[in-house]
Amino acid sequence: MKLIFLKFALILSICICQEDQSYRLINKYGLNKNIKVSSGTSTEMRFKGIDIVTNFSAILNTTLVDSTDEFYKFNMTYDKVIAVQKNGEKTKPIHKMNKLNGEMFSITVNKEGEVIDKSAKTKIGEEFLAQSPMFQENYLYPFGSDSLRKPGDSWVVLNKQDFNEQPGFKSAEGSVLSKVTYTFKKIKKKKDINIAYLNFNGTVDGEGYYDVMGHSMKGTNRGTIKGQIRFDITNGKVLKNKTETEIKLSMLDLESEKEVKIYQIMSISVKNKDD
Repeated sequence: MKLIFLKFALILSICICQEDQSYRLINKYGLNKNIKVSSGTSTEMRFKGIDIVTNFSAILNTTLVDSTDEFYKFNMTYDKVIAVQKNGEKTKPIHKMNKLNGEMFSITVNKEGEVIDKSAKTKIGEEFLAQSPMFQENYLYPFGSDSLRKPGDSWVVLNKQDFNEQPGFKSAEGSVLSKVTYTFKKIKKKKDINIAYLNFNGTVDGEGYYDVMGHSMKGTNRGTIKGQIRFDITNGKVLKNKTETEIKLSMLDLESEKEVKIYQIMSISVKNKDD
């Protein structure tokens, strides 16, 4: 009986220590080591009674090819790209996005995790570099620059992203400001790996100019974002990330000056494929 009590006390003390301990939620990269991540995005949009659904899936390979005291340099390659759009009853491939298959990008990141240089080998790649918000992310501190956290902590991260394209629109240009609260729910240990479980939710506000089925429009959007993340603290990488956003857009037709409401739902799923 005494032995059982001692074992219970030991387990309890370990759990308490884990809850009190602080961890660095920072991405880690090994030189010339490839990180393979699969991602899928589904966007549903309703415009003038017509449902437009855009689906995109791909595998992104990221390799650290150079590291100094001042910067990190990465090569990135897209594989297995599939992009389709359903407009009413018609479904067709999105040729421009499908051409990203096999495309390679190079980005340089400073020690604060900010992208300071980026390049591609083709015109399609250069356009994607300019349009995609993924190249405006922080590559070292995915949850804010103050990366020392413990279970039970909550903190707010503000982020502004410019865009030159959005799913469902022929063209789009503007900016989006997000205010997201992260909560470090718990930590689990699996095979000597510390895994952080985080929830997040917040708001999204933006404005821009759009081409919607041949109509030139000025739009403002308000919405919410929420999701869950599993982060491998030991190896410094996201294992899973599920994100959902709901956006309500108020669009002013610049020709007819009529206002149109657009409702948009986006689901994003990211999973590490290294294992």
